[in-house]
Amino acid sequence: MAWISSAEEALRDAIAKIAGPALVGHKGSVNGLAFSPDGQVLATASGNRTVRLWALSNPTAEPRVLRGHEGSVNGLAFSPDGQVLATASGDRTVRLWALAINDLIQIACRLTSGNFSYQNWQEYLGDEPYRKTCQNRPLHPSFFVDKGRELAKQGAIKEAMATFEAALASNSNLEIAGDAWNSLCWNGSLAGFATDVMAACERAVALEPDNGNIRDSRGVARALTGDYPGAINDFQQYLEWGPKNGTSEERIRQRQDWIRMLQANQNPFNEELLKRSSAKGTL
Repeated sequence: MAWISSAEEALRDAIAKIAGPALVGHKGSVNGLAFSPDGQVLATASGNRTVRLWALSNPTAEPRVLRGHEGSVNGLAFSPDGQVLATASGDRTVRLWALAINDLIQIACRLTSGNFSYQNWQEYLGDEPYRKTCQNRPLHPSFFVDKGRELAKQGAIKEAMATFEAALASNSNLEIAGDAWNSLCWNGSLAGFATDVMAACERAVALEPDNGNIRDSRGVARALTGDYPGAINDFQQYLEWGPKNGTSEERIRQRQDWIRMLQANQNPFNEELLKRSSAKGTL
């Protein structure tokens, strides 16, 4: 009868509305799903090359994301004990994922140097926010260095300096590369903190004395702090280095102009130029 069909349809609609929230996160089609043997976890496979594990006790919580396949994930299944998840992909591989992750993390933290470096995190976990993988170990020093570089590029020079200091404090034997110190030197000088970042400039030159870009950065800092002879020397080194390393003729002429002004006891870097350059990140 028609009224029974309508009633069944209404009942289904009502059940769907109270069944639970939608699980949102995949950026591709959902190709398969599987419930763990204990009914606590739902695994979903997606065309975006990932698998997501949803805790059914709290389905709106952020799921654990499994990355590694290079093609669409088309099928998946739990082992009978729920400790392993097998996934099949269009990349012609099957992967086995150990799900007792906390136990594995504790073992890994005992056997390794500790938390991921910033580079390792980007390689394996992509855009996920950086965090500790070993809670009882300090953050990897590279986290501080790369974070400091980002802050310097953003013009947050005081914060960048503090982050570099934290990197050194985390490991007294840490070797920070010359280009990292140079990032602080260059961006700090353009932002009006030449005196504050001079130590970073000196560290960069000490590590890579033949690098013209690094000498150029220190030249700007020296000019801004009144050391005109030192700035002239750095810019002359840059002029020798530049033609051999693809420097444009425009930048060569610009440095030649700076040298002439400094020799005339004039500072080529006025406030308006620095403000404009700081916004662009270059002179």
